[in-house]
Amino acid sequence: MHLQISKKRESSNTLLDTLAQLPPTALEKGSMDTLRKRARSKWYTQKITLHLFDIESELNKYYSSAYHCNNILKQKGKEIKGKYCNSRICNVCNRIRTAKLMNGYIKPLMELGDLEFTTLTLKNCKKQDLKATIEGMQKNRTLIFRKIREKLKIDFSGIVKIEVTYNPNDDSYHPHFHILSNQNTGSLIVDEWLKRYPSPIAEKWAQKVVPADHNSLKELFKYSTKFLVKDTKAKTLNIYVHALDTIMIALYKKRTFQTFGALKKIQINEDIEVEDLKTQIIEDIEEIENYKEWIYDYEGSDWYDSCHKPLTNYKPPDIEFQYFL
Repeated sequence: MHLQISKKRESSNTLLDTLAQLPPTALEKGSMDTLRKRARSKWYTQKITLHLFDIESELNKYYSSAYHCNNILKQKGKEIKGKYCNSRICNVCNRIRTAKLMNGYIKPLMELGDLEFTTLTLKNCKKQDLKATIEGMQKNRTLIFRKIREKLKIDFSGIVKIEVTYNPNDDSYHPHFHILSNQNTGSLIVDEWLKRYPSPIAEKWAQKVVPADHNSLKELFKYSTKFLVKDTKAKTLNIYVHALDTIMIALYKKRTFQTFGALKKIQINEDIEVEDLKTQIIEDIEEIENYKEWIYDYEGSDWYDSCHKPLTNYKPPDIEFQYFL
């Protein structure tokens, strides 16, 4: 996937305004619309993980945690508590993780000065080569950064993320880096990358260096793989189950985000299977004095109380999912 990002440089205020568009974290106040978005994310997670259990993956327990994430919501007063799985394949947790990453990193990133958004790519690889390809990319990226800092004497900082996508047309995988860095180092990074990966392994035209804007920030902080492939002709969403499992295994317990230079790492959970209990105040929910449980119903795509009253009245979109096993 190649990014088309505007070259118009945006102000720090515009970039910081991006936060206003993000979902609230689990400790902030929210509304019924917030819960409705959670219901939507849970519905998508259910669809994404549904057939991963059929392939007897080594990550079945991991997928089960995502499938059952937020199954029970506990209410007292206007407070809603839910248990979160913190897995990368869970849309519910990914929304919170994205918000935390942007809340934690945007201001420090802006303090670095003008930023460039660099994309480093290689030609696609096959399943059996994915792990070695990722490890080689990470090693060479470290060597490139070290050379720029130690030999070229450029004290630069930023954040790097590895992402993996899948091409069903030739059954191949596309691991690539997204990098935000200062000190006009984008072109230097690309030059060093192409020295280590000459054509046809990597092509100059496929590497991108553009001024950072709010779109590049969103690209950086979103999930590390795309779970769904839209088929616009058939109006369906395709899920390539084995390919998704391959990517999840390749990235499992690996740091997909890494800071470098003066940018300090913040603690964000990735690939943690221990459930975490979080509370959110829903201001427009009916307040109750006693304890109440809302149980998720997969057919109803919503949480229901003991009288089968829905919590959010969420209605899933009319989308057909097609699974490739």
